[in-house]
Formats: sequence, C-alpha cells, structure tokens
Amino acid sequence: MQDFTWSWLNYITKRNKKQQFIQNDIKRANIDLDMKRLGSLFAKEYNKNTKLPLLKPLLKMNKSNIVGMFIGIPLLVLQSALAPICIRAFQEYLTPMSFFDCDFSSYPTSSQILVQKSFVSGVQWVFKKLYPYWLVLGFGLALRSVADSICSVNCVQLGIKITASLLDVLFNKMMVLSETAKNLNAQGSLANILFSDTMKIQFFTKVFYCLFQVPLDLVVAIVYLATFIDPVSLLGVAALFIFVPNILICGKILSKSLSRLATLRDMRSNKIQEALNAIKVIKLFNNEQFQERRIQNNRIQELYLVKKACQAYAGHQTTGFTSYLMMSMLGFGALIAFNKFDISKTFTIIYLFTFVQSSISYLPIIFMALQDAQISLKRIQGFLQLSEVDQSFIEVTPNIKNAIEISGSHNFAYGLEEDQQISKDLDSAYYIKIDKIKQMNVNKLKLQKIFLSMQTKQTKIGIVRQHDSNVLELISSNIFDLNHSKCVEICGKYNLPAVTYFMNIKNYVDSIFKQSSNDKPEDYVAKQYLHMCVIEYNLQQWNKKDIPKQVIPVIKKLNLCVKKGELIGIKGPVGSGKSSIFSCILGEMKPTDTTTERKQSDEIIFDYFGKQLVSKNQNNIFIKLGGRIAYCPQNSPIFSSTIRENICFYKQYDEEKYNKIVDICCLLPDFEIFNAGDQTEVGGRGVTLSGGQRARISLARAIYNDADIYLLDDPLSAVDAHVGKRIWNEVVIQYLIGRNKTVLISSHQTQYFGDCTRVLTIENGQILNADEKVKLTEYQYTFQRIAETDEKQIDSSQMVQTNTKSQINKKSDDQKQLQIGKLTQLEQITKSNKKSIKEYITSGNYGMLIGSIVLLLIYQCTVQYANVLLTHWATDSYGWTAKEQHTIYPIYIEQMLSEASNKYGNDRFVHAKVLQCAQQHFNPGQTQISSYSKKYYYLYIGLIFVIVLSFIATILSFFNFSVSAAAKTYMNQLKGVMRTKLSFFDTTPQGRIINRLVKDSETVDFVLGRQLIQTLLYISMVAGMAISIVALSWACVVVIVPCIFVYLSLFSKFRTITPQIKRFESNTRSNVFSICQEVMDQLVSIRSYAVQNDFQIKFRELAQENINLQYHASGMSKWMSFRMTMIGAVMAFLIMFVAMLIAPLSPSMAQYASIIASYGYSIQTVMVSLIETITNTEQEMPAIERMVEYSHLENEEQLHKNRVQSNLIQQADNNQGLLIKNLVMRYRQELQPALKGVNVHINKNEHVAVVGRTGSGKSSLAITLFNLYQPENGSSVQLNNDQISHLPLYDARRKLAIIPQEPFLFSGTLRQQVCEFTRNKAEGLPITGLERIPDSQLWELLEMVQLSDYIKQQPGGLDCVVIGNGDNFSSGQRQLICVVRALLRDAEVVILDEATAYVDQKTDNIIQQIVKTHLRNKIVISIAHRLDAVLQMDKVLVMDQGQVAEFGTKEELFNIENGIFRELALKAKLDLGVKTE
Repeated sequence: MQDFTWSWLNYITKRNKKQQFIQNDIKRANIDLDMKRLGSLFAKEYNKNTKLPLLKPLLKMNKSNIVGMFIGIPLLVLQSALAPICIRAFQEYLTPMSFFDCDFSSYPTSSQILVQKSFVSGVQWVFKKLYPYWLVLGFGLALRSVADSICSVNCVQLGIKITASLLDVLFNKMMVLSETAKNLNAQGSLANILFSDTMKIQFFTKVFYCLFQVPLDLVVAIVYLATFIDPVSLLGVAALFIFVPNILICGKILSKSLSRLATLRDMRSNKIQEALNAIKVIKLFNNEQFQERRIQNNRIQELYLVKKACQAYAGHQTTGFTSYLMMSMLGFGALIAFNKFDISKTFTIIYLFTFVQSSISYLPIIFMALQDAQISLKRIQGFLQLSEVDQSFIEVTPNIKNAIEISGSHNFAYGLEEDQQISKDLDSAYYIKIDKIKQMNVNKLKLQKIFLSMQTKQTKIGIVRQHDSNVLELISSNIFDLNHSKCVEICGKYNLPAVTYFMNIKNYVDSIFKQSSNDKPEDYVAKQYLHMCVIEYNLQQWNKKDIPKQVIPVIKKLNLCVKKGELIGIKGPVGSGKSSIFSCILGEMKPTDTTTERKQSDEIIFDYFGKQLVSKNQNNIFIKLGGRIAYCPQNSPIFSSTIRENICFYKQYDEEKYNKIVDICCLLPDFEIFNAGDQTEVGGRGVTLSGGQRARISLARAIYNDADIYLLDDPLSAVDAHVGKRIWNEVVIQYLIGRNKTVLISSHQTQYFGDCTRVLTIENGQILNADEKVKLTEYQYTFQRIAETDEKQIDSSQMVQTNTKSQINKKSDDQKQLQIGKLTQLEQITKSNKKSIKEYITSGNYGMLIGSIVLLLIYQCTVQYANVLLTHWATDSYGWTAKEQHTIYPIYIEQMLSEASNKYGNDRFVHAKVLQCAQQHFNPGQTQISSYSKKYYYLYIGLIFVIVLSFIATILSFFNFSVSAAAKTYMNQLKGVMRTKLSFFDTTPQGRIINRLVKDSETVDFVLGRQLIQTLLYISMVAGMAISIVALSWACVVVIVPCIFVYLSLFSKFRTITPQIKRFESNTRSNVFSICQEVMDQLVSIRSYAVQNDFQIKFRELAQENINLQYHASGMSKWMSFRMTMIGAVMAFLIMFVAMLIAPLSPSMAQYASIIASYGYSIQTVMVSLIETITNTEQEMPAIERMVEYSHLENEEQLHKNRVQSNLIQQADNNQGLLIKNLVMRYRQELQPALKGVNVHINKNEHVAVVGRTGSGKSSLAITLFNLYQPENGSSVQLNNDQISHLPLYDARRKLAIIPQEPFLFSGTLRQQVCEFTRNKAEGLPITGLERIPDSQLWELLEMVQLSDYIKQQPGGLDCVVIGNGDNFSSGQRQLICVVRALLRDAEVVILDEATAYVDQKTDNIIQQIVKTHLRNKIVISIAHRLDAVLQMDKVLVMDQGQVAEFGTKEELFNIENGIFRELALKAKLDLGVKTE
C-alpha cells in the first residue's frame, strides 16, 4: 500500500510543515539501491550476449517491476472501457427533451401534448436512469488513479535501478579505459553520458507502460465508434493516415537532430573541460574571448539542431492536441454524407475522438522518449565497447629473482588500430564529416563543369596561360594532387591556410575558395584548382577510412632486466620516450608486434565477479614485476582533498612514518605556511600549490605507499636546488635504496646519476645502452643548482625536531584544522529565485513570447467555442436549420407545435419533442425530422482550421522565444565563468562548473521549453474549461471553487519540496561529476597505485546519494500526482452530480448538461496533467537559477576597474623600464599576503633572474604582474609611461608574455598554438591587424628549439593534430612549443617561469641563447632553479618570504657580506669572475 500511494514519503511533507528541510533530512529510499549489486545484475545479463541492445538486459534484471507494471495496465484499460458507456448514458439522458413527457389525455380537446417534469420528479428520473453510471464513473476514476500509480511506481523504480546500474558500470568502465580511448572524446562524452543520457533513459522508463496502454486504448475507442455510433464514423479515424506519417516524419527529424545534438554536446563538453583545465593559461594570454567564441561556435551548431528539434516537436504536439478535431470533422462529414448524422451523439463522438487523441497525444512524448533512450543506449553501449588497458602480458610475482624482467624485444604504442575505433554515436566529428563529404561531392560536380566550360572558352584559357600555364596544364591533365608544389604556392600567394590545414575534413569550408571582387581570371582558376585538390584528397582519405592504418611504435625492441635494489637512471633528449618506458612497465602501452590474450572489450567484468574471467597464458607474459609499483609521474597529480589524504592515498595513516616522509620530502616548511598545515584542502589538480609543492607531495605519496619498485619520472625538475639535493640523498639514496627498494628515475638532471647502478640512454624510443657502468666523474655537475649554504641552513636534526613538533601540534585538533583548511565551498542551496526567472524571460525574444500568449488565447477561445457550437448546433440556436426547413406538417401537428412553442418557447428541442410524441402516438410518415443545416458543419470546419493554425503558431513562436532565451542565458553564463577572477576556480570543483555549463544548459535548451509550453497549454485548457462550465452552469461554482482551492492549497505546500530536492540532487550530481573528472584526469596514477577499489567505494557513496535524491524527486512528483488524481476524481464525481441536479431546473440548463458532464469528466485529467507539468517545470527551474547565478559571477575586469578607481596612484614621469612599488598581494582574503611590499625597478631591455626557495614569492610576483590576483590598494606597477597595474585588464596583459611552468596546449593544430591569425580564422574571430606567420619563420623557430625534425615526422607537419593539453607531446616538447609561442608574441615584458624545467641541459642552453638573442630588446624576467641561468642575466632578484631580499648585478650581490646570493653562489661554486677571499 505504501508503495503505490507513495505514503512512505509523508515524512518529508510533515518535516516541511515545521521548517525548511535540509539534505540531511532525506532518508534512504524504500527500495534497495546498492549500486554494486545492481551493476553486477546488469553485467550478468549483458555478458550473456553483448551484441544485443542494452535495453534487453536492463529490463531482464528488473523483472519484478515489469510484472508489477503489467498488473496495472489492464486496470487502466478497464477504466478506459467503462468511461464511454457512462458518457454516452449522460449525453442520452441529460437533454432538454428528457424532461418533457407526452400527454394525450386531453387531446383532441387541447393540442398541448407536452408536459414538463417538475424539478423533484426530474431529479428522481435522472438519478434513476444515471445512478449506476454515475457510480461506475466514480469507481472508474478512482480505479484509474490507483492503476496509474501502480504502473508509475514500478516504472519509476525501474528507471532508478537502471540509472544506478548504468552509473556503476560506466564508472567501472572508465577505470579501465586505455589512454587512446580516453583521448577519443571519451572525456568529453563522459559528462553527458553519466547524467544526460542516463536521465533520458530514466524518463523513457517513466512512460514505458504507455507503450502498451496506448494501443489498447485505441482499440477500445475504435470498437466503441463502430458499435455505439456507426461504422461510418470510423472514417474519422482515417485522419490517422494523415497524422501517422506526420508523426513518423517529425520523429525522424527529431531523432536525427537529437543524435547529432548529443555528439555536439560531447564536443562542447570537451572544449569546456579543456578551457577549465587551462584557465590560468587562458587568462595569462588574454584568450577568454577566443575560448568563448570557440565554445560558442559549437553552441551555434547546437542551437540550429535545437530549433529543428523544436519544430519537429511542434509537429508532434499539433498532432497530439488537435487530432481529435480533425477526426471529428471527417467523422461528422462522413455521417452527414451518408445521412446518418445524429446530433444527439455528438458529445459521445467527440469524447471517443478525444480519447483517441489523448492516446495519440502520448505518442509524441513516447516517441521522443523512445528516440532519446535509443540514442542514449547506443552511446552508452559505444562507451562500454571502448578499448581498455591491456595488462595480460604483465605478471606481478614477488618471488622472482629480479625486480623487472622485460623480454621479447617487443615494440609498444599507446594504442593499436582497434583502439582508434569509436562508435559514431560518440564520435563528435562523425556527423560533421558526413556533412562535409556530401558538400564536397556536390562541389566536385560543379568544379568539373567549370573546368569543362573553361576548356571550351579559348579567350579565358589564353588569359590564364599568359599568367599561369602550369595550373591549366594540371587541370587539363586531370592532376589534382594536394601535395603538389603548386598548391603550396597558391596557398602562400593568396594568404590561404597551409596545405596541411586542408588535409583535415573538418576544416573544409568552400567559402575559402570563392572568387573575391579583386580576383583576376587566373586568380579564380588557381583557387578552384586548389579547391578541387582539397576535395580529391579528402574524398580519397574518406574512402580509405576503413583500411587499417599502420601503428607507429613509440618504444622499440624493449628488453630490460632490473635487479632488486638497483638504482637506474634514465636519460635522453626531449621526446625520446623516457616517460613511455614507465608506461610500458605499468601496462599503459600495448605491444604492436604480438597478440595478447586480453578479454573481449565489450564484456563487463570489473569487480562484480570476484576475479578475472580470463586467466593469463604464461607463454604470452613478457613483463614480469617482482613486487608492487609506486609511480611518481612528471605532471605531479594532485587530488581534490587535504594534503595528508593526498600523501596517504588510501593507505592507513602511520604518524611516525608519515612525519618521517614529509620531512625528507621537505614539506614541513610548507606545512608551516599553510593555515591548516597538512589538513589544508587543495583544489583539483593542486591549483593552490606551486609546482615544487605538487612535485614533493606526489613524491611523498609514492614513498608512503611503501612499494617494492619505484618509477620516478623527473621528480626534481620543479624543486629548488637545495631541496633537490636533500631529496636525492635522503629519499632516493637513504630511504629507498637504503631499504633495498628498486628505483628507476628519469631526469634531465644527470648530475645526480653518479650514485646510480646503471644509466639507460633513450633515443627515438629505444634503449641504446642498458649495461653502462656509471663512473661518478662521468656525471659531475654539468650545471649548478641553487643551494643554500651550510650557514643559512638550520641544523637538520633541529629542523626535524622543531617542525615535527609543530606538525604534531597542528594535528591535535584535526577537525578544527579541517575547517580552517577547507578550500572547496559548498554549493549554495537557495529557494526559487524570481529574479532568475525574470532574467531568463527578458533574455528571450519578448515579442515572440507575447505573440505566443495571444495566439494561445485565440486557440483556447476557439476550442471552447467549437465545443459550445455543438450544443448550439443541436438546438439550432442560430436558426439556420429552421430557415432551411420546408417540411409541411398536417394541421394537427402544426397546432401541437404552436401550442408547445407558445408555452415552452420556439426552441428546436421543443419541436423535436412534439414530433417525437406525435410519431409515437400517430406514427405518420410525414413527421420525420429534417436534416440540420450544413452551415453549422462549415462553421465547425472553419473553427478547426483556426484552432490548428493558432496552435502550431503558438508552439513555434514560444519555442522561438525559449531557444533565444536559452542562447542568451548560456552566453551570459559562459562569459561570467570565463571572465571571473581566478580565485573562483581555486575554490569551485571543476565538476560543479561542468555540471552547470553542460547538463543545466541541456535542460534549458530543450527540456525546459517543452515543459513550459505544456504548462501554458494545460493552464489555458483548465481555465477555458472552468470558465465554460461556470458560464454554462453557475451552480458548478459550488464544486469547482472548493476543488481548485484544495488543489492550489495542496500544491502550494508541495511545490516547495520537489524543487528543493531537485537542488539537492543537482548539487550531489556535481560531486559525482567532480570525482569522475578527477579519475579521468589521473587514471594512470590511480591504476599504478591499485586504488581503483577505493575510488569505486567513494564513487558509489556519492552516486548512491545522488540516486537516492533522484528517486525522492521522482517519488514526490508521483506522491502529488496520486493525491491530485484522487481529488480530481472526487471533483469530477461531484460535477457529474451537479449536472444531474441542475438539468431538471429548466430546458436552458438541460441543454448544456451534456457538455458540463463531459467537461467535468475531462477537467480532472487536465488538472492532474497541469499539476504534473508544473511540478516537472519547477524541477527544471533550478537549472535556470544556477545558470543565471554563474552569469553574475564577479567580473575580474570590473573588480579591476573598481580597485583602480579607489586606488589612484601618482605615475612616475619619463619612466623607462618596469617600476614596481609596494606590491602587496594575497590569494584569498583570509590568507596571509604572498607578496609583502615588493619594490624594484627593472631598466628597459634588462634581463633579470628571480631566485628563491619554493614559496618565496617568485611565481606570485609573475602572476601578480598579470593581475590574475588583484594586488591591494597602494600597489603600483608601471611599464615605461604606462601604469599597467591601472590599465584596463586586457590591455595590460597584452604588454606581457609568459612561458608558464606548466605548459598547456589546446586541442587543434600546432599552427593554431603559435599563430594567432590561423587560430582566429579557424574560429571565425576577427583577423584585422593580424598576419599569417610564414611557414619559413615557424620552421626556423622550431629548428632553434630542436623540434623541427619531430614535427616533420608528424602527419600534417605544422598542421599536425594537437589533442587536449597536448597529451600527444611530451612535457618537454610542450614547453618548447610554449617557448616558440612566446617568441612570436610581441610583448614588452617576457616572463620565463621555470621555462626549461622539463628539457635537457643541451636544449636549456639553446633556449637561454635564444632568449638572449631574440629578446634582447625586451625586459625578461626569468624564474629559474638552475643557477647557471643567472650567468646569462643582467641582474638577479632574490625573493624571500614574499619580499625583495636582494637586487642588483651578479657582481654587486656577490660582494654583499653575508648576502643570500653570495652564499648561494659559493655553495654552487659559480664562476662569476669575481675574486673571493
């Protein structure tokens, strides 16, 4: 009973009466939602046949709910069968004629043969006739409420269980994705698959029972039309032959649009994630507008498809809401044509056609839900079939002799040909390519005709020959080769993109080749020749897409044997494959020259069945590991949690061990800086930490893991010299090697390799020498690192003792420290914001909104009049029938008619009753009633056309408004996010932002528009029916007003609950997004530490909380619906009673009793539909509130303006260089200043090195110059005569350029990374004032940074593909590309923030020379750990605790007695050419 009445949710309503309930008030659901159990049930069914559509295993795992649903369907159909019988009875007996009796007792003395029943006798007669039908109708309405609830509860539970099982399976699949699969847009698809697609499937399950109910209802209606009315009336159903094709056509358009829309959303999601990951770089390079346009370009394509989907949906809705009118028009016409039209049966006919229409009206909703679900299921199945990591060739055997044994001389790559395969439903570029190919085929035919016509026009050929005979010869010879030198020449001559740019199908745009006004004939011919070459090349590539592509190995002929306890150094140039060696050992790469015994990619195993189903064949194992691995990658992965949690990383906290490790990793001084010590929360990717801090935390995590084998990928590149030296000695040598651990460390800092057992040299992916015996003298310091002097250092034991004690003191109150160190702000739960709704409305096309409301009024008024017209038609209220009648009755009949008219009025029903009485008494042949005037029918047809046209115009105009409102709301939200201050991203989880920019935008685009128009339609229907009922029968006010009051009273209390639960659900969804995003970003680290199970547990906790709230949100809607339906049943029951009661009052009351009864029955259904749509609409309203909230984020430009206006600074006259005065900056208001009054003057064209330990303020100084964090009042930065600290924000940043410590490349092409012209042109941004950088200049710079050979090997050369974050390049290669980008940027100040951290010494020296030569006319500020960089600089700036400790030339600082720089130089033995005493 509690299930189908949803009474188990009563506790929420009771709680809400007392006070606003909070998320903690929500209890566990009344069904088992254990995600692992549900996921395993699905996996078990799915694995039986992985080729079947997903829907089958999903349904089979929930058989009990399917059975429960089929119990309720017959009860719904039973009610549908009872209703027409009752409605027919009400129409038959509630007519004016029913309340007159024939009385021939005084005839022929008197011709008055009609006697009107008294009110009492009339009521008795009505109740005698209709009492059984009235009770059956009331029972049927109650039965429908119960049956509908039975179906709903089972379908809701079905949807929730399916969602839970899919979420669990998807997360588990995500944990085993290969690196290649992850990069194939899987990351972009994930956000939409996790919730958009699963929610669409869940919505489909809610209407699943309608798939079976609707056909049965149609059968019932058709049977009644044929039996109760006349078989001829079935011709009205023939209108279905018009509607069904319309539904199919609209459905096809809808399906195609939604499918393409899903892939475009994936693409946008990917771009958003990429932008959020690089938000710091975006702001440093003033790229906000470009990124906005990049996302908006994608958005424009989405909106086009949204409009198409809206138009198709409008066609569906028109069919659903107006089909009964078309059917009645055809049905009435057929009956009139066959002379079988009986006006007394019109309302029964209308009811049956309305019943058919109500069934048909569900078809668009069902069809759309089915289309959505099918697309989503295909996308999910495509995701489940993505390639997985293959570790079948790896075996961990602690008892083997060696730590690592790799044999077989195999080649490895990150992905094989099969890994490149992706379902078209997930391929964001698939439909774009399809459209491009179609366009190319059309243009190819056009060009062939142009070339053919050119050859026949000798004059034009002559002109071309004079200027460029080569092009014409190539055309005549049918040589269209895009690699031909002529194509390269044409691109350069006409400033077109490079040839390699056109080798990507997605880049094809035919407008590039169109003739301009200045083109001469030979110019036109040359462009068209290039156009044809582009088409031919891409068509050939498209036709070859199914041909297997050769996989180029990254690591070649790998053989390696590492003994236990060895320390192996790995060196090699940038991009040689050092990191890839580690990937091979971890199983992240796949062998290209052998077949492994991995399980089928589409079989689900994960952690559901206790153990792997596929055993390993010893003959195929060629990597053996002698223990567990700890991996410290180059990118220093940091997770969104406290520092302690990052270090322990799901291992039990051991205080003594922990304190030892954080000490030797040099983290204790950093803990002293943080407000909450190691309980300080760090954002995702460690956004609040410096590069050195991230590197040391990542290293500490590896050490704390207590593994057997340690893979350390350049862990010292981002740390200071003294820190690096201590880490090497105390961590690597003493702690790891001293405990007989095996360590493999790759680094460009080969000065440390003197302690190594062996050194591996890697070049071009191959180990050149693996058995080199290291001599200490061979790896002397090839460059010097910053190191503090012994005098400056605190005694080691004292520092350990002091800091450890401090650390323990900080841990004395962990809960308090957690609160102090909390970084991530909880998402605010707010009540409905009317301002947000108002802003959404005003964002749209206001004229369209007003127009749609006016059209809606016209539609509804016409509908009501059309229904009243039927009564007027029956009573000949307009007298048209009387005027057309020419029947001559006998004199006695005329006398009877005259007497009756004199007493009861000259109404048609009076005449009809007299003739009926006369026929019964005399049976004369002349007393047949003549046919009705066809004018009524023609008027009815006219009204139908008005209704249909006004309805579709209403829908289209409203969708026009909603799409325009969604477009502007999203644009404002995107601008709000991209242009807010950087600190917002420090405290806001990325998943929360993605949730709003992706999931909420989808809701506002289409879902909300549908819900709003449905709400408006139902409001107009309820208002129209209520007004009509009251207008026709004032007595119904007694029933309608109290019922409406009860409805509104109950709803007003309820409406605050569901939106609030929906807000809770949205917030918990953000948490799920965040963990999934984090896992996708750090998959390799998670797998290397084998903590997948810990993340699964964490995910299941977060996801189950979200699923529980989803179930509560759906349940509360059904809780309300059930109660509203029961109240509606009571209201309909009472309106029927009133109709029976008032009909005997007078003929005028009786003539409208049928329509009142019909409306009374229908209005409860419409009222319930209205409440449901309002509830559903309010559930989606938080999406608007959340989007509008982000559109009003603090704008950093406005904040900057406000600070400037309140902080006027006197500018220095004739300043040359960079003048910094009293620069104070803090990252957040509650933190201590990171810069504490920096004062320094850098002369024009000076090159300055900035040195200092981690946390001294080096990078803080750099980012403050860019105003990424606003300095405090009184701060001043002046560049020459420009007060850049007070210039408009983006103008100031244009004067600066930076090579960041963490290089980031955006997806696109290499040329787009370095050429602003190409980048802007690709995204449709203005190119005024920009010039395309010549290939020769780009190649020259790439040659300088030692990258040209590598780029030439890549497909496309300068236009080679760059995936997100540049993950197809090594860290060093990315850094070198950033160097090229900075060199091409015309800035007055260039900042190098650890610009050479990831490159070898040789490349470092080259870059230093490039900086010295190419930037000689710029101010250069170089933040570096490598002290030899100081030798290249004019001056040195020493930072200490956020202040300038020393500043001057190397010689000046060296001569300062007890100076910091002097101590550093002496310790590093720098040769400054200065004599020392």
